[in-house]
Amino acid sequence: MKKLLKFGIKVIKYFYYSMILNTGYETLYIIGNGFDLYHGRNSSYKDFKKFLAIKNPEVLEKLEDYLGGKSLWSDFEEALARLDTEKIVEECENYLQSYSVEDWKDSYNHDYQYEINKRIDLITEEMRKLFTEWVLQIQLTEEAYTKKIYLYNNSVFLSFNYTNTLEKLYKVQAKNSMSKVDFPYFKKIIDCI
Repeated sequence: MKKLLKFGIKVIKYFYYSMILNTGYETLYIIGNGFDLYHGRNSSYKDFKKFLAIKNPEVLEKLEDYLGGKSLWSDFEEALARLDTEKIVEECENYLQSYSVEDWKDSYNHDYQYEINKRIDLITEEMRKLFTEWVLQIQLTEEAYTKKIYLYNNSVFLSFNYTNTLEKLYKVQAKNSMSKVDFPYFKKIIDCI
């Protein structure tokens, strides 16, 4: 946790020095999911869970099985680091066949690895695709326009959101913001750790 906190401080310092001091901006806004939730967007991980329940219940079931049960939705990003690999291995053990099995086949060599990979792909690649699909379908409601807050001119934004609320609702230009998807900035910071 200390390393994550140090990383967060480095991100903010880097952003502050490269975007505020070097450009003349006066205000730094750090935007998180509370910003989207305030504007009525259904962008919580519990909303993602509801999306999965409809779109792909198998992914939902496996995420809960391998990442800490139903409590994973309260701290999804942290839960991703606690993948229960032992559970995956146990679940696939019945695909391990002994060479002494009477009707042994060459394909038995690959069944276990295939089943492991199938489960990992489900909770990584398939989940990532579904997450992207979910984020892209989150709409701005009419309520959002009634909840706009005043943001100072001559400002810069550090956004940790997956949505485009800042750009759509407040017309913030890309040159005035950095988000999770602006990888080159984070790559420079990660290289410094």
